[in-house]
Amino acid sequence: MSKVLLSYDLKESTESQHSELKKMLIEDYAFFDEIKGKSKLVQLPATTLIKRDTSLAQATTHYKNACEKLGIEWLSFIVVEYSEATFNSQED
Repeated sequence: MSKVLLSYDLKESTESQHSELKKMLIEDYAFFDEIKGKSKLVQLPATTLIKRDTSLAQATTHYKNACEKLGIEWLSFIVVEYSEATFNSQED
């Protein structure tokens, strides 16, 4: 199993739908919206999440299932497997 990064765009969505989707992905599918920076945990960009101990196929299925359950149409998304990452933020 791997770590993956998910980044997505929704089709004609409201801020409420973005919030609901992100909440469901975090609470029901074990995605995370923060990553370890140089000295502390920092927030990822608004429509970017990570998931540990998963596969590309499983993360894709979880994302599509969450969209379907909430009646949200996705415009595009990318799921990338990674082993290491460097995160830079002005806040870290």
